[in-house]
Amino acid sequence: MKLSQSEKRAFLIFNGMFLILFVISALAGNSISKSFKSKLCLKYAAKNCNDLNKEKMKLEDAAETLAQLGNPTRLEVVRYLVKAGPSGVPVGSIQRQLKIPASTLTHHLKHLKGVGLLMQKREKTNLWCSINFDRLHEVSDFLLEECCSFSLRESDKVKIERYVA
Repeated sequence: MKLSQSEKRAFLIFNGMFLILFVISALAGNSISKSFKSKLCLKYAAKNCNDLNKEKMKLEDAAETLAQLGNPTRLEVVRYLVKAGPSGVPVGSIQRQLKIPASTLTHHLKHLKGVGLLMQKREKTNLWCSINFDRLHEVSDFLLEECCSFSLRESDKVKIERYVA
């Protein structure tokens, strides 16, 4: 069964919602049923079997991006920008909200921009920053690329192949 572009997009959004629910539930300390985990992994594996003509992130790129996120200040900036959404916020707002000195913030923003996680645009005298959500998704996709691949039964793999084909 071939999927149209809009069906593929809807499928990705649906899988993304499951993944978000899984992560939020895990972070909240809620117990997650084994069947829900396996359904999530099955759905996520199906997404990855579905080639959407996207080039996969290279190990070195993922390592460098994750290394930059390994700094607590940068991670705090990224989380703040994720909350701000695609429209982003002015640099001054980041500085005030997170109480980071201007020179330190500039240093960290340079690193985030260097790995493609940060986008900037100037409007008159304000420099606006926003997260590159596509890049953030690439990193999370890289980490979850083979989610549960060791635990999938052969019958599940056949179902996935039939669904994606």
